[in-house]
Amino acid sequence: SFLKFILLSFLLVSLPLIYALAELALSLDRLSTQSREEVLQAAQAGRSSRQLFEHTTTLERLARQEIILEDPALLEDYARVRAEFLQATKQLSLLPLEAPQLGALEKLRLREGLLFEKLRMPQRPTNAVIELADGYAGLVEQSQAMLSATSQLTQRAVERLQETAAQGREKWFYLTLASVGIALALAVLFAVLIARPIRQLDVAIRQMGTAD
Repeated sequence: SFLKFILLSFLLVSLPLIYALAELALSLDRLSTQSREEVLQAAQAGRSSRQLFEHTTTLERLARQEIILEDPALLEDYARVRAEFLQATKQLSLLPLEAPQLGALEKLRLREGLLFEKLRMPQRPTNAVIELADGYAGLVEQSQAMLSATSQLTQRAVERLQETAAQGREKWFYLTLASVGIALALAVLFAVLIARPIRQLDVAIRQMGTAD
């Protein structure tokens, strides 16, 4: 019937616009999810790298005290802080760091292990004191570099979000143009199809009015 034809045409004209709105909602949801994940990863990276730096400086302080005092209790404190240090390195290794950063993190962990083995030797060689002091100083520098690297991770996360948002805006712009164009084309087509029987009916009425 004529009414069903009008309803069908209205539905078909609305479909491109409905699709555009649905795609926009999905894109916003994906962007929101990505933003949440990036923020959580950046926060975790910053927290773990700060803890790593703090634990490293504490290990250096305890090591220097043990070298001077030779107190076994200091080694116990060192072992406790070392466990927290290793936990921080494990948390950082689970983050999406780049290969050079993961390599630097592994070198930091291995270097600390070698220094710890040398620190708890019962009889240390004469040159071991200087090696330990220099080694722990270098360990602190490495952890400071790791802290800077995780700051770069946060910056890259912000850049990825900006790039995703820019791509989304471009996609939504072209999608809107295409949807509006298709909707207008369908509207014109159905307007012509609907107007034709009305014109035919008008002509027939006029013919009847002239006794034709």
